[in-house]
Amino acid sequence: MNVLKKLGLATILSLGLSSAAHATFIPGTYVTTFTPYTHTFTYAQPGNTKIDWVHLSLFVSDPIDYLPWTTTQEVLTVKADGLLVDTISNISAGGKAYTYDLAPDLFSDGKLAVSFSLGCNRGWFGTCALQDAWLNSVDITLGLSPVAVPAEVPEPSTILVLAAGLLGLAGARRRA
Repeated sequence: MNVLKKLGLATILSLGLSSAAHATFIPGTYVTTFTPYTHTFTYAQPGNTKIDWVHLSLFVSDPIDYLPWTTTQEVLTVKADGLLVDTISNISAGGKAYTYDLAPDLFSDGKLAVSFSLGCNRGWFGTCALQDAWLNSVDITLGLSPVAVPAEVPEPSTILVLAAGLLGLAGARRRA
């Protein structure tokens, strides 16, 4: 019965020790073809923890598309530390939520740069038709778990000295 209590307590403690860090770093940003947006998220990882997972969530809309003569076919490129995460096409006026799982290794240096850029639709005479989008919200959530600190193990020479001392004591006791 005692073993079951200890096992139950260990399970409760392990479930209670995992946690998550959450940050909303863009409260609403207007992005156009000529004004891309980049934000660097920094995170000071507490000692004895590791990052298990990273979620990037965003909600994107194009409110100007409510006007019938301003509808464009936007192409929003989302990158994390320069790596392509997604290319979102045809952003609607009502908007849409997107969620991505990122590699925890992207936070190995404690920073994650997330960038958003829009392409260029070639219009009449090869001119660039302006694309625009509204980043209503961008959230990053990190899953953290504790890392067990290994117990210090004595060096083999320490054990040899201790064994020699015990043998010496045992030999001295026999002679006495």
